[in-house]
Amino acid sequence: MSGFELEVVTPLGVMVAAHGVESVVVRREDGGRPGCEVAVLQAHAPMLTHTSACEMRWIVDGHTHRTPVGSGVMEVLDGRVTIVVPSAS
Repeated sequence: MSGFELEVVTPLGVMVAAHGVESVVVRREDGGRPGCEVAVLQAHAPMLTHTSACEMRWIVDGHTHRTPVGSGVMEVLDGRVTIVVPSAS
């Protein structure tokens, strides 16, 4: 299976766990304000960034999935994207 793993974690547990993800899009935080959207594709360079509350999107098998997420932190590392947020939105 190609693609990468995606996990969104809140204090209540894992909100999203997906495998074979083709892309994920979240809104970056820029100086305490919402910034531009960031798209992560397979083989993305390692990255750590603050995210803004947004409707996160990800694609698996050509199907787009969406869910609201609160502001938090996103880590891209070794074929895995992990987003940690204090609440769902």
